[in-house]
Amino acid sequence: RYTEYSRQTRVIFQDFDPHFEAGSLDEAYLDVTDYCQRTGMTGEQVAEEIRRRVREETKLTCSCGVAPNRMLAKICSDLHKPDGQYVLGSSREAVMTFMSTLPVRKIPGIGKVSEQVLSGALGVHSCQDILAQRGLIAALCT
Repeated sequence: RYTEYSRQTRVIFQDFDPHFEAGSLDEAYLDVTDYCQRTGMTGEQVAEEIRRRVREETKLTCSCGVAPNRMLAKICSDLHKPDGQYVLGSSREAVMTFMSTLPVRKIPGIGKVSEQVLSGALGVHSCQDILAQRGLIAALCT
């Protein structure tokens, strides 16, 4: 049954990005730039339309993140689960402001152990802290 719902949502995603990438059965990455240019819709409007179609056609909820790149979109999608969306502006200032207070645990790939190491050994709790400690972190990782 899970696989069937996944197939149904992928059919929907394909309407917006024929080359979308499936991250897992319940996760996908779409580049809707061409769709937006073709239709005149914004990324936010496309996310709303995707969520509406998923809800109507499958009766499932769907969270969407709209951002300048895949990693940021993933973080944004996770912020308003379940059945929400978050739109991050594409300007450097918008991204830097968003990232500055973001806890390091929200970064894909940083789990509990990495979070504890960063926090305990380096005093790093937010992405702003990573930026401030980048020299030391780089030295430790090389």
